[in-house]
Amino acid sequence: SAEESNVRWLDSAERVAREGGNPHTRRVTSRARLLAASLALLAGTSDGALTQGTLTRVTVQGLAVDSLHNTPLRGALISLAGTRHTALSDERGRFRLDSVAPGRYTATMQHDAIDSLGVASFTTSVLVTDGRDPITVAIPSFATLWRGVCGRSAAPKDSGFVFGTVRDAMLGKPLAHAAIRASWTDLAYNRVSGVSQTPMGGVVLSDSNGSYAICGVPNGALLRLSGATDSATSGTIEVLPRTAGVTHIDFAVATIADSAVRGTVSGVVRDEAGKPVPQARIELNGAPDARTDDEGRFTMSGVPLGTRQLQVVSIGWDPTAAIVHVSPREAATLALVLRKVTALKEVRVSVRTVKQRWVEDLEDRRKLGIARFVDSTIVERRPNVTEAIMDSPSARLQRGGQISFPGSCNPTVRIDRREIPSSEVPAELRLLSPASIATIEVYAHETAIPVEFWPRRGKPCAAIVIWTKLMLP
Repeated sequence: SAEESNVRWLDSAERVAREGGNPHTRRVTSRARLLAASLALLAGTSDGALTQGTLTRVTVQGLAVDSLHNTPLRGALISLAGTRHTALSDERGRFRLDSVAPGRYTATMQHDAIDSLGVASFTTSVLVTDGRDPITVAIPSFATLWRGVCGRSAAPKDSGFVFGTVRDAMLGKPLAHAAIRASWTDLAYNRVSGVSQTPMGGVVLSDSNGSYAICGVPNGALLRLSGATDSATSGTIEVLPRTAGVTHIDFAVATIADSAVRGTVSGVVRDEAGKPVPQARIELNGAPDARTDDEGRFTMSGVPLGTRQLQVVSIGWDPTAAIVHVSPREAATLALVLRKVTALKEVRVSVRTVKQRWVEDLEDRRKLGIARFVDSTIVERRPNVTEAIMDSPSARLQRGGQISFPGSCNPTVRIDRREIPSSEVPAELRLLSPASIATIEVYAHETAIPVEFWPRRGKPCAAIVIWTKLMLP
């Protein structure tokens, strides 16, 4: 029967997880424990259809929903446990299951967005009657996941959580009581004290299954994370939490005794069209740099074990970063995508467009080396635009959010050619989203400032020129 079939399947899956025969099942089982409370709200309690018999079969209409982002879920795979019924949701999240016998089922949904949360699928119990009532299968809301992981009634405003599993890099086994350290900078502003920067963070320990959770991390703040035990460490990684508030990061840590053991990382780098990117440089702390070949492929040997952060850089492309778990058992494999910094389409007319001329002028200034350029990949890793500007060594943050340079110099600030009055600079910078910035030019010395960036009156001592992505062709 369908009931007996499902019971056998569940018994088999749990046995495989206990005996270590299927790494994927072990991974899902381990991560599911962390989300047990939230998954219990959606997990189907039925074992298949209650009754099949000779009842008239019906067509079931349904909707796949991403409750984290309040959007339909496109390309989700929906299946009914104990049957062969499957369907793929369309661009509006709708799906259809034909010839279904009335009864109660466990509906399972799989999608990349679900896998990124550290579990293979979400399930819910659905009742099929005459086919008139649609069914809904959803990724749980943030509030549901927060309660399940953090155990509190409500999440703080603009905060989320980071969770995952800590494993031994050599053996792949979960590590209990491993320390996960997190740090970030909290920026605050008020009219009295202006902008304040406060170092934040702390340490949490993994449970007996190697699972950990850090609750209350601010959305949009750049987090620095690392894992360690008494005798093992991972690398330090930087991650920008997702706006939905749920970030999944696993850690692999290597003992000091295993420090001489090395692993291999290989992969392929392509552009957005799927074409290989040759001669891209692959960087990873503790290992020699590598270059991609004509097919975009690379291999790095002698990589320290544990969780590491890898960066790909190439002239004319936005840098990209990836987290990789290095073990001695098998090479870590990555598929990376680079995006063009500026892509000028072929122009068959003799007159250049305003945006094309802007790109050319920007590249000319960059080649001259007269300014510090803060690219979008750096800005997006900062909690706000002000902190991205503060990466410039000579920039100083003053009371009230004003930026200054040595010699009591208040710079001229422009946003997309528009000169910003000095008194309005702090407010204008707060309104800018880091994700909207294309690049920032910082001129710390008056002799380097191009004439077009001078203020309407007087001579500038420094200049900050901010370009948003609206200027891109």
